Amino acid sequence: MSYLPVVSIKTWRSLAGGAALLLSLAACSTPGEERSFPDLSFTGQPPIRLNVATIDVTQSYVPSNADPHVDQLFPEQPAKAATQWAHDRLQAAGNGGTASYDVVDASAIDTKLPRSSGISSLTTVDQTDRFDLSITVKLSAVSGDGLQRGSTQVTVTRSQTISEKTTEVQRDGVWYDMTKDAMAELDAKLSSQIDTNLAWFRQTTN
Repeated sequence: MSYLPVVSIKTWRSLAGGAALLLSLAACSTPGEERSFPDLSFTGQPPIRLNVATIDVTQSYVPSNADPHVDQLFPEQPAKAATQWAHDRLQAAGNGGTASYDVVDASAIDTKLPRSSGISSLTTVDQTDRFDLSITVKLSAVSGDGLQRGSTQVTVTRSQTISEKTTEVQRDGVWYDMTKDAMAELDAKLSSQIDTNLAWFRQTTN
């Protein structure tokens, strides 16, 4: 006759505690707050047709890649998004003349904020960082005969703080949303400014 091994209450508690620990570790390692960051695109909007033969897209802004600059760490880098706007929305539809689109600024600065001290630090959730994003683009055009010229420059900004409880994924989400919101404003402003300052170059018929 075979007998089942006798397990003491103490052993059962030890096993149960170990199982709970494993479940806890598994829960901590589960990427429950993962978030994807798709490339920003503006092809859903109709193209802005300009009465020029060519459109030159450049980026004079050079990322610093050093503190306190953080734009190079954004899931969607502001300079890339601003450049993509020109490729997606501007369309050369003339026989002569040139338009020039330049990303003048696409910087994001991280400013460290003061932290609570003493007893209050035990109950206060501090805001630790403030991110300031600024995007500036310039669009100019000249007709083939050189008689018509125009230009416009648009700047959009965003500012956002995060707390000491903000995770890296949440911080990346803040950065992505800042770029997305800023580019939505830039899209609206540029479209309006082109109608105002580059009206001669705006081609509204095929």
